[in-house]
Amino acid sequence: MSVGKYLAIEFLSDIIGVEEYSIPHVLGYQTSGHQLYHENQTLIVAVMRAGEPMARGVWESFPKSSFLHVKSPEDVKPHHVQGKVTIILVDSVINSGKTVAEFLGRIQILHSTVRIVVVAGVVQAECISRRALTQKLRYGAKVTVVALRVSQNKYTGRGSTDTGNRLFNTTSLP
Repeated sequence: MSVGKYLAIEFLSDIIGVEEYSIPHVLGYQTSGHQLYHENQTLIVAVMRAGEPMARGVWESFPKSSFLHVKSPEDVKPHHVQGKVTIILVDSVINSGKTVAEFLGRIQILHSTVRIVVVAGVVQAECISRRALTQKLRYGAKVTVVALRVSQNKYTGRGSTDTGNRLFNTTSLP
């Protein structure tokens, strides 16, 4: 969760922007507070399993946002994206970009004008350099990628070395 909070506060606030709103002061008068721009029209999408802890940290930073758990692009339904201004798609590791590109394509089909921000712990460098994340998108799509780090390593874990298994300590389920 800490990584999600860090990326949300340090980067997403600048990328998406913040807006002022009125909040009650302890002395009984109204004062100014700040929140994510259109926070209540923002959807945080956690790609399960590994994206959930980071997405939870993003949501804790922007609690007026909606939160959705998904395993596949088809899990994102029209009613989830209707009326949204921003969608924050969260996964822990992006290797080839194939999975995230499928989610981006699905979201764009459902809501062609929504702004999409992809948040990840690690993004493989080649994925960004060859624009794998945006190659499925139509002209004019607004996609930004925020990552804790970019990796030159092309290793993709399977089985007990999978990121989700390591994050949730579930290397040997019955």
